[in-house]
Amino acid sequence: MSSKRVTHSLSEKVKPAAFDAEACLALPYLTDETIISMVSRYHVQSGNPTVDRTLNVLFGTQMITLNHWIPRHLDRLAEYMPGSTNLLLEGLLKNNTLFPLVNLFLGRMEESAYLMQQSLPKRAFSGAGAVRICLPCLREDEQTHGTPYIHLSHQTPGVYVCTKHQVWLTERCPYCRQPLSRDGSLPLGLWRECVCGHSLSSFDAEPASSWQNVELSYASFCADLLGSRAFPVPADVLREMYRSRAIEVCGGHRNGALDRLEFQRMIHEYYGPLFLAKLDMDYSLGNFTKSYHWLSTSTVKEVPLIRHLVLSNFLFRSAQDFNEARTVAEVRCVEQRRKEDESQQPPDKSVKLFEDMLSAAREIPKCTLEKLWEQHFGLTKRFIKRFPDRLDELLLAARKKSPAAAKPLQRRALTKHEDHEWADRFRETAFSLYQLVDERPVRVSRNRIMGEAGWKRPYPNVETSPSAWRALEESLESDWHYHARRYVWASIYLRPEQGTSRITKASGLDNLRIKELRLFFSAVTHWPLLKPGILMEFLESFGITRQWVGPCPDKQFPLLGRKYQRKLREPGLASE
Repeated sequence: MSSKRVTHSLSEKVKPAAFDAEACLALPYLTDETIISMVSRYHVQSGNPTVDRTLNVLFGTQMITLNHWIPRHLDRLAEYMPGSTNLLLEGLLKNNTLFPLVNLFLGRMEESAYLMQQSLPKRAFSGAGAVRICLPCLREDEQTHGTPYIHLSHQTPGVYVCTKHQVWLTERCPYCRQPLSRDGSLPLGLWRECVCGHSLSSFDAEPASSWQNVELSYASFCADLLGSRAFPVPADVLREMYRSRAIEVCGGHRNGALDRLEFQRMIHEYYGPLFLAKLDMDYSLGNFTKSYHWLSTSTVKEVPLIRHLVLSNFLFRSAQDFNEARTVAEVRCVEQRRKEDESQQPPDKSVKLFEDMLSAAREIPKCTLEKLWEQHFGLTKRFIKRFPDRLDELLLAARKKSPAAAKPLQRRALTKHEDHEWADRFRETAFSLYQLVDERPVRVSRNRIMGEAGWKRPYPNVETSPSAWRALEESLESDWHYHARRYVWASIYLRPEQGTSRITKASGLDNLRIKELRLFFSAVTHWPLLKPGILMEFLESFGITRQWVGPCPDKQFPLLGRKYQRKLREPGLASE
């Protein structure tokens, strides 16, 4: 007996006579419906007594999570549905899961959708989020199709608004706040009343504000990419798209590399802290601006899907620009592959033989043909056999001096006006760094000041730029001044009642230094409010300058970071 007949015979025992499985599961018009929506609607209309019964009928197991981006065991669901199993499986993958989006960034080219699915990384089948619905869409679907359903485009990671109605998506009942789906359960509240007795279609959605355009733009971008059903982007093409566009948007250094500090600033400014914090809380976005795996061909396919979406939306803003950039990058990569293939061709042995002979001749003082025969018999024999008419050319080139080492570049001294201008810019940059309180303070070092100010030259010195050098040195801070800024920032940000351990973790300092600073500031009973410039103002009230030597100048602390050395027990001190 075939598997289809077995599953049908199981379902016929519990479904009412009027139930039509084909009408419920075959969806010619709802290509944007999720798998969990299809199964939930099937459960409501089939009359199965329990959800486990429905899952066992459709998938042969109840241990399955349907709100994953690509649920497992779709082949079993395709076997239960009427029609060709292979075609149904491909249709379910492409039309009712986030497979097109996951496959676009993480997939590799294969012959069929089923093989593409097998080639995806394991995390593509475990990504999941809360079930989100648009209340106006719920009512429209019920009027148009006769049944509500969960839109696939609303389940894309990071999408919280409906682009059609420009309202916030909801994950809970607006009245009793019960989640639509919990721990992989089916969201049956779309077709039934909630446990509180209210219907979801009776509520109005909250409109998205005008200042939240970035979330609308992100949702529209993801929906267009999902609907494009494009083939996977090869790793080298994807890396070239990101690299070239990032340098174009954010600018690059003189050597053509990406200006990472500027890139980090611009992407945080574009999305804003609220949206990025929401993504990090829901999907563990992480500080992807500091992990540049997307700039390497070998690791770009390992970047999580949410980071691909956030990065692509920032760089391209629309699916059309994304596809145009892909076309340009494919042409560049084809040319690059051609050059690499040509460079990998074996070198001309004749050229290498002449270079080896010339190198050997230059090592011999006042080289002659007799000396070459004495010291390099085999090499000389091969050379004369290959180049009998180039002996004079060889000896003449050997007598010439080898190319001298390149002289170091002479630093061009700045004009007096340029020198003073850079000095003022260094002071302004340092002042702004000391004023920042939005995040944990960073050390005001030479490299940071020069990078933020836009200095592209070698290090300034007394001879070429005396004023700029002096301003740079005066703007630096001591180790203990930097530690004190971090401790004060963490104490003001969290308040002492939050506990010492949380303050220590927020400051990023080790316990020994925290202990000394806490003792030094123990007399403080009222911490001020966090505002720009308050850290320097607070430290100056204690007489702490940028050259502060600390509360215990003579005390030795273990070295941190790369300078750390493991303590070794002195011989003779071991316990008996």
